[in-house]
Amino acid sequence: MLLTFDLTITPTPLPPNFAPKPLHPLHKSYLDLRIYIAKTLSRLLTFLHRIFTVFTKGDHVSKPSTGFRVSRISAGYYIKWGVRDVEARAMAFVRESTTVPVPKVLGFWSSPATPHTSEKRRESAGAGELNYMLIEALPGDPVGEVWVEMDDGAKGRFKLEFTGYLRELRALEQPIPTEFTQRDSIDTGRGYIGAINHQPLTDHRIATIPYGPFQDVESWLECEYLLGYVAKARPKDVYDRLGRELRKKDARVVFTHSDLTPRNVLVDKESGRITGIVDWDSAGWCVEWWEGVKGVYGWIDGSFAHKRDDEINGTSSSGEDGLMGTWRALLTEVVGDFDAQLRADGEMRDIYGFPY
Repeated sequence: MLLTFDLTITPTPLPPNFAPKPLHPLHKSYLDLRIYIAKTLSRLLTFLHRIFTVFTKGDHVSKPSTGFRVSRISAGYYIKWGVRDVEARAMAFVRESTTVPVPKVLGFWSSPATPHTSEKRRESAGAGELNYMLIEALPGDPVGEVWVEMDDGAKGRFKLEFTGYLRELRALEQPIPTEFTQRDSIDTGRGYIGAINHQPLTDHRIATIPYGPFQDVESWLECEYLLGYVAKARPKDVYDRLGRELRKKDARVVFTHSDLTPRNVLVDKESGRITGIVDWDSAGWCVEWWEGVKGVYGWIDGSFAHKRDDEINGTSSSGEDGLMGTWRALLTEVVGDFDAQLRADGEMRDIYGFPY
């Protein structure tokens, strides 16, 4: 049991001048030991997976993740390292402002990085440092793993709760800029695109490093990772056509999870109650259709059990009865039609060949 943290206290939003505080040496030593064990097990499992892949496929070896890592260190806790403080801020903001079930942030601190720490993880905290975040483990299973085991009543409850929580997120208003945010980042006012407190966004779909923030939707679309790249790499007619598809009239800026896929929504499979929404590292303020695009884009990595859905239900996983068809319909119900933006985003990925 971690005696460092009082689990009866509900965290309040992190203050703008938030900075990690040093832990008591004994507490830090205990956590360092748990983290060392978690990292060692993670490396061992990665090594065994590579060996297995080589002997079973022969021509493919999985690449290790270059972003954050997460490990369960006990029945009630997870440790994430290589994270940015904006993830903790976003989780606290959502917990305070909505009824969305979000894990409590129980601790956040920085420690010296090792020589083997990737550049991306170093950038999360600062030169020579690595950020760690301790969060509670929520009950339930990823809905992508148990959807085929849920009955119609449970699925119905899940759908209602999912759309309700998504509407709550999109109803949040951008906080009025404080002296701190105006001093430390661009003076964007309301309607900016970026992470909490006008900080850069983290989005594995867009860039391998934090990017932004941007004054408005137009400046975001024209950045070097989106239409800005298309303008350099393709003829003007391609740029103009993609621009028309992406510039949805009167598009609002809303709070966006940006990775709302079945692996990140936990559910009690018997009742259909959503027990948690996790993985808030990409959360922030973005154009209203981005939640739909990212929610569908997340299926590309092949981590969801389509095969079981097909075999048991006798349907295509992309059809109306499969999880993917259901997921897209739920997103469309709240986000609105995002088909044109999804097509344009797919074409842009082909243009600059993102490996994500």
